[in-house]
Order: sequence, then structure tokens, then C-alpha cells
Amino acid sequence: MIWFVAIPLSGLGAWMLTARLTERFVIRAFAALSVGLAPTLLIGLSDGRPGAVLTHIALPWLFLAGFRAARSWSASATTALLFAFVTACSPSLAPALLVVWVGSVLLTGRYVPRFLAIPIPAAILFGPLILTQLSLLNPLALLADPGPTVTSPTTPAWQIVLGFPTPGLGGWLDVSSVAPLGLNIAAGIVVLVAVGVIAVLAIVGLFSPHPIRAQLALLVMLLGLVTAVGVSNIRFAFDGSVPTPAWSGSGLSLAWLALVMAATTGISVLRRFSVYPAMVGMLAVVVLAIPLTASFFIGRSVVVPGNDLVFPAYVSAQAAMNPDIRTIVLTAQPDGGVAASLERGLGPTLASSSTLVSTTSSASPALSVFGDIAGNLVSTSGSDGNNELRAMGVGFILLTSPQAETSGEITVEARDADARASAALFANPALQEVGVTSSGLLWRVPDVDSSVVAGLEPPALTEPLRSIIISTQALVLFLTVLLALPTGALAEARPRREIPGLEEDLEDFAPVDALGGDDDEPQN
Repeated sequence: MIWFVAIPLSGLGAWMLTARLTERFVIRAFAALSVGLAPTLLIGLSDGRPGAVLTHIALPWLFLAGFRAARSWSASATTALLFAFVTACSPSLAPALLVVWVGSVLLTGRYVPRFLAIPIPAAILFGPLILTQLSLLNPLALLADPGPTVTSPTTPAWQIVLGFPTPGLGGWLDVSSVAPLGLNIAAGIVVLVAVGVIAVLAIVGLFSPHPIRAQLALLVMLLGLVTAVGVSNIRFAFDGSVPTPAWSGSGLSLAWLALVMAATTGISVLRRFSVYPAMVGMLAVVVLAIPLTASFFIGRSVVVPGNDLVFPAYVSAQAAMNPDIRTIVLTAQPDGGVAASLERGLGPTLASSSTLVSTTSSASPALSVFGDIAGNLVSTSGSDGNNELRAMGVGFILLTSPQAETSGEITVEARDADARASAALFANPALQEVGVTSSGLLWRVPDVDSSVVAGLEPPALTEPLRSIIISTQALVLFLTVLLALPTGALAEARPRREIPGLEEDLEDFAPVDALGGDDDEPQN
């Protein structure tokens, strides 16, 4: 469902946000189209990154609620909920959003308490994770993306600055392998011109009657770019043996939204003639989105219809009858090693993933024992591991295809490791071969013992206080939701301190929203 509503929801959020700044229909349409067809959103949809997609959807609504936070506790609570939601989906955005929050506190005046409370729900939710990662001396792991680790090719910094979290300039350079050099250069020029149009509109906003809007937006854009480039160069999560950075697209979503908001200010400079730069800006956005949009229709997206089966049907049928049964998944790595994971029941799910596991660089005693068992399975040794496997509740061994490098190539070392592992598994007398499945080669462990195995995850310091922590988090969220519900009975108080240019003079524009629009008549 999220994939179907992502584009319209993010576009609607941008429309509502821009409505706080202008009454002009064409400028609102430009903002909605630009955010709805942003390269980061389209790439996130194509690559299957739910956290990044949810972040892109929520960011316009977060800033929309933040604009009203000084005027009511209800808006402040809504902002706090969205702040917690965005940081949960993309923790790498937390530093940038905290900087924006500090700036808001400094500009708010006597309504500071309503802004001071905004990060509290996020802090309560992240508290246990922060404590655990700090105890493991791994603070950078707090920025790791939630969910399964997804690898992607390394993106040059200049392409990230242009707004593309993956190499290829949003598909425009994918023709380089089949097209002449001249056409490839022309495609790059098209992208530079399209991005340049949006950037020029944003710069023009610095010379508008309300330059503070563009100034603040460009500062937020800079925060987003620094976040995107920074996280793309720090690797603190692991996909098997491959270190993986956080996705730069979340920072680019923030930067792109801010750039579009600055561009709306630049478009409004022409007032009644603003339709012309707005149309040029929309054309530039559509041009950027053509290859990415086409990828959904030509089968190049990695997101495809599924059948709810992660494991082979034989394993899923057994797991449906015995949810405690476990499967060891073996995958040859690019460096010649073999990654092993212990999965329960029907297989890994989004809810079962943990950044504590994907970012840990040290093994607990239980993990060391499991590593020894997996090592014996993929090598010819005197131990078949039958007793250990049954004691751990392992009913199946699945050898999947070798893991490719970020470039998509499978190394010779990975192929050799895969061949050695399959030979060792075929020669193991304790295993019964099931055969080739859609997921890989499958073996069964007879007389399985489905006893629960504990202690494979890194220990959490907060485990003894689990019930207290969950109760506290639930209470904070419940109270925040109650506070966010609009009362609708009393007129909202207006702040007395106005920031010139950002807020209109309320005495002169009493019927107009506080963030105000253009100072001339509206033009559709």
C-alpha cells in the first residue's frame, strides 16, 4: 500500500507546506510535482527501501506541523510525533533535524517550551538503543538504517550533491554501456541543466521580498547534503562480510525538499508572471524523472510481486506446523568466506531485523559457538555437527547463491567458496538432501529438536527493565497523541514576535495565515 500512495502523499504534503507560503496555484503545483517525483523517492521505491520512502513522505508534513508548533500545543505534539517517526525511519537524519530544532528554538521567542518538547518522544524511544550502542562502544551504529541491510554501489560525491543517491544520474547515464560517448555526455548535460534550473530558482529566492525564507531553506538544504555525503562515506553496518553505509537518500530527501521550498520563493519574485518559471521548473523535474519512472514499467525495479514465501515451499510448510523450527542460511561472500545466519520459522521479516545485529563487530559466546558449527558444515571435517544442529532446533540447511559485490559482479573467491560449501554439505552423512529450490540448495536435518535458542543477539543493558521501558515509551506516546488531537474549541493564540519576511504582519493581514503568502493578488 505504501508504494501506491507514496508519490501522491509526498506531493500533497509539499502542496500543503507551500500553501503556508503562497496562495498561487501554480507554485503549489510546482512544489507538489517536484517532491512527488523527487529522484530520491523514485529510487527508494525502485530499490525497495521502505524506511527511506516513509521518510520522504513524512518530511513535508513534519515541517508543515513545525510551522504551527509555536501557535498551539496540539501542533507541537504533532511535530514531536512526526519527528520521532522520521528519526525512526532514517536515524541518519537525526543530527540534521536536531540542528533545525535548535535553530527553531532560537527563533521562537517566548514560545520556546512548545519547541523544547519536540524531541522528547524520539529521545524516549531511542533511549534503550542509545544506551546499548554506547555500551558496545559503537556510537556511529546509531545512524544505521533500520530493517534488512541493503547494499548499493558506491556513488560519487558529485552525483550525491546533484541529488542522486545511486550512481547513474537517475538512469540517464545507464546508456553509457550501449550508447556512443557523445550521447552519454549529452545525457549528463541534460541532468545538469535540469538540476541547475531548480538551483537557479532557489538562488533567485535570495533576492525576493522575503529572502529569509530562501535563506533558511538553503541552510536546511546544506544540512541535508552534508548528511548525505557524510553517511555515504561511513560504513558501520554489515551485509554478510560486506561493510555497508547508511543510505544517502534520506539526507537528499531533506535537501531536495528544502531546495524546492527555496525555489518556490524564487518563483514568486515574478508575482503575476510566476507561471512561467514554475512551468520551466516542472518541466525540469519531469525530465529528471523520465528514466526512473520508466524503470517501473520495463522490469528494472527490484521490487516485484511476491508470494509471501521467503524460504522454499517445503521449509515454509514445515515451519507452518512447527514455528520454532530453525533454518541455517549459508551464503558465499565476495572475499571467499561464507556468511551464516540462523532464521526461525517462515524466515526473516522486517520486524525481526535489528541494527544491533547488523552493526555488531564482536561475537558473543553463543555466536562463536554458532560460527564453529557453520564452519564445520561448509568444510570437510571430522564432525558432522548433527547433535549440535538438533540441539539448536535446526531443521534445514539452505545454501543460497553467492553474494555479489556492490558492482553486481560475483568474484572468483565467492564461486570457489560456494563450490566448497556445497561439496561439504553433500558429503555430510547427518544431512538428507532435499534438492534444488528457488532459493538455493536445501538439506534436511532428521530428528529435529525445536527447543528455543536464546542469547544469539548482542546483550542489551536494558533487558532487566524491559517492562518498565516499554510502559514508559507507551505512556509517552499515548500522552503525545492525546495532546496532538485538536480541540477545535478555542481560537489559537498568535505569537507576538514576528520574524520579518518569514511571518507576515498579522495586524495588516488578519485573515491570512501567519506564514503568509505573496503580497500581491493571487493568480492562478
